[in-house]
Amino acid sequence: MSKALERLGVMLGDVDNLLDYHPAAKEPVRGRPPGNLKPLLRSCVVLTYAAWEVYVEDSMIEAAESIAESASGPVQVPATLRAFVTSWCKDPWCLAGGWVAQDDHRRGD
Repeated sequence: MSKALERLGVMLGDVDNLLDYHPAAKEPVRGRPPGNLKPLLRSCVVLTYAAWEVYVEDSMIEAAESIAESASGPVQVPATLRAFVTSWCKDPWCLAGGWVAQDDHRRGD
């Protein structure tokens, strides 16, 4: 199992814990639950969305790391990925994450 999927399970466990406080979890009845539980339900939606976003990001990182580890050079990177990266980033230094610009700033360039 991927680390991203494990982390998703942990984060969705937090949502389950919140839902345990919902009255329908204890006494399922038809209709709207008593009291003002909208903030609780909205919190569950927000946490679920955040968990999904983290899962997608972590999955992409894992996939990129797997490709990078298995490729001995740019030729082994899938052509579709190479095409995407080159269309997105014309200057190879943009892949460095900004450290080049920070280094230039420290040197006074």
